[in-house]
Amino acid sequence: MADKPWREPIAFWRASLETRKYDFDAYGASAGEARETLIRALYRHCGQVGLDPSRVLEWGDSIECRQVTLGAAYRDREIFQGD
Repeated sequence: MADKPWREPIAFWRASLETRKYDFDAYGASAGEARETLIRALYRHCGQVGLDPSRVLEWGDSIECRQVTLGAAYRDREIFQGD
């Protein structure tokens, strides 16, 4: 590490869903992995709170996937590149 003045960026994916009552996030090495992880969690959530599991299908189109880089600063969900 001493021979490099920088660290290699570590990127991963974040899938998120905001509902009226809850905000959900899941992470993965790919957008698909993050999305599938979130969908599995949403099915568990439905079971916990007594919702019909078909709600997950309704929420599916609202799931947002974004790539995230560790060690980067963000402003308004975009990497901040101030002067």
